[in-house]
Amino acid sequence: DVFHARQRPQEMPLAILWRRLNSQSQEMFYNLFTSAYCVGLRNWSFRDFEYLCQLQAKNGLNIGNNYQNTHGVQTFIESIAHIQRLDTAMGLQQSRFFSLAADGSTDHGVAEQESVYVRYLVAGEPVNKFLGLQEVEHSTSDGVLAAIDTVLLQHADISLETQKQKLVNVNLDGAAVNMGMYNGVGALEKQRHGPQVTVTHCINHNLELALLDLRKDEPYLAIFEKTIKGIFSFYHYSPKRGSELARVAAELDQDLAHFGGIQQIRWVASQRRAL
Repeated sequence: DVFHARQRPQEMPLAILWRRLNSQSQEMFYNLFTSAYCVGLRNWSFRDFEYLCQLQAKNGLNIGNNYQNTHGVQTFIESIAHIQRLDTAMGLQQSRFFSLAADGSTDHGVAEQESVYVRYLVAGEPVNKFLGLQEVEHSTSDGVLAAIDTVLLQHADISLETQKQKLVNVNLDGAAVNMGMYNGVGALEKQRHGPQVTVTHCINHNLELALLDLRKDEPYLAIFEKTIKGIFSFYHYSPKRGSELARVAAELDQDLAHFGGIQQIRWVASQRRAL
């Protein structure tokens, strides 16, 4: 029982085996797990783990002679991820209420994925956790809802009955499949679990839509965007112009600012970076 394992970890076989290891072996595994966690956290290639271990050894850390390969780091990261998922699952099981946020994206294979996040309270403080990523079989509200249900059940053992008891809020972007008044994901959640479930239109997405509407009525914003894009294109696509600008900055003893482009997605954030 995975939940029993988190409640009484000292009784698990691995915990018993750990206590039987000598202090040097415990230190070695601690250093290997810490290094593997760094690789996963920084989204490095698994092949970098071997070089990181070599660096750790050069710094005088005890890392032994085994597990310093891609298979070893994969095993360590999977173990760390498993424990973190159990912590999230335990938090959700012990919490009285929770809310979820979901957003769609596409991977490198152009397959639609639904990412699911949860928010719940731990000792009175809100905690946000990424729960899982699930491929969407059908790009409809029913398909998205099925993907969300799969993530909740597989990664946190949250059944439909538990959702009905604990789910209080759903946060979604403004796509029709999510926010449709009658058949959107939010509407279906309210139909399934009751009117106590509130549906929140993602604030950042709402802000983007509001500013995009404002651009239609305020000509200056369109001129501003065109100017920023023009400056970016003028220097970004010409190495000669870029080098000349760098020489001018050096002559004036000034730091050269990096020109950023304005993206269609996350338009507000990209504008701020460009400025």
